[in-house]
Amino acid sequence: MNANGTDRVRGEPGEDSVFGMKVKFLCNFGGKIMLRPSDGILRYVGGKTRIISFRKDMSFNDLVQKMVETYGQSVVIKYQLPEEDLDALVSVLCPEDLDNMMDEYDKLLERFSDGSAKLRVFLFSASELDHSGHVQLRDSHDNGQRYMEAVNGVMDGIGSGITRKESIVSATLCSRPCRII
Repeated sequence: MNANGTDRVRGEPGEDSVFGMKVKFLCNFGGKIMLRPSDGILRYVGGKTRIISFRKDMSFNDLVQKMVETYGQSVVIKYQLPEEDLDALVSVLCPEDLDNMMDEYDKLLERFSDGSAKLRVFLFSASELDHSGHVQLRDSHDNGQRYMEAVNGVMDGIGSGITRKESIVSATLCSRPCRII
């Protein structure tokens, strides 16, 4: 509902687009999701973190383009719901998914009216996806050392650990609408 008390559909001209309201996401890419050895909680380690901002009425294709520019290659976009762990990332594969993500962002803003809340977005390359769609543990015997190397920025040899994967079906669905030339 806008200030006049009327319903407004996302993307329609209105107060947000007139004033160019910006949305800011905490965007992580290039790292790994791994178990922290001390407590077994999944954490994102390594990689880069940027605050990405864009107009709230941005289209799905514009979002994908911006994320491709940020990551440097085709991407799979996922976000973390507030109060959820990293094993429950939500994929953004189409305009409806973007609308749902923006609804979650709005809910977050309601809870933190000072504007400090940021929805966490993760970018993955299609090459990081496999057929299972499950979090897989690989080479767990050295997970503590790998975690410490990742936290300290020593990325050589960090190809294993626990990573969130998406099914090949989702990757195929995403590669069609997300393809940017």
